Amino acid sequence: MAAQRSVPESFITGAGWLNLPPEFGYSGKIARCHFALAAYRDDLFTELAVFFPPSLTRAVPKRRAEFLAGRYLASMALTSLGQPPFTVGIGDNRAPQWPENVCGSISHNAHTALCAVQTGAGVGIDVETLMEEQQARDFLPMIVNGAEHQLLCRHQRGSLAALMTLTFSAKESLFKMIYPQTGKSFGFLDAQLVALNEEECRFTLELTRSLSVRFPVGRRFEGIYLWDQKDVITFLSATN
Repeated sequence: MAAQRSVPESFITGAGWLNLPPEFGYSGKIARCHFALAAYRDDLFTELAVFFPPSLTRAVPKRRAEFLAGRYLASMALTSLGQPPFTVGIGDNRAPQWPENVCGSISHNAHTALCAVQTGAGVGIDVETLMEEQQARDFLPMIVNGAEHQLLCRHQRGSLAALMTLTFSAKESLFKMIYPQTGKSFGFLDAQLVALNEEECRFTLELTRSLSVRFPVGRRFEGIYLWDQKDVITFLSATN
């Protein structure tokens, strides 16, 4: 297994593994780190052995830093699966391009990056920062339907902002899992939250639109989530 490049501590900190509960049955790897935009510089791409794609030439430093942190974790995660060195390119809809027989997902917010990989089955991961209450109310009709709103209202343990952030993130994870397998874009209302277990930190999504023979309307997906201070991380695997 190839050795991992040393990490500039001022830019990337806390690089390691996110372990899900064993009962969830995930056999892949999830890498996580924090990164500091203020410490970003372009030569870090060379230091971390990450390819600088031409599409980033005109990108702002924030976009370059996010990309670098995500691709660094992708290399770390692929190495852990025993994969040879591989450049994770940029495909349609800016989706990462993975090695053959490997499925993966990358996500980031302003300070955290995540990468999940596994062989064979699709995977989706997402991290979102807690919405403001007014923002959650403004986004509500774009993210959830009436039935979902009623479901969220029955969960009094969380604020509307927390529940909306969770739902938003869960649907982002679903998109990241399904899109590479179908090539079809879909919106937030093309899937709905049908169950939420706050004790076990699990959720269930159901497609409200048919995307393919394999992903028909009504198909359900079970995911898992966790809160990390003001961030929520959601995760879905096609094996669940």
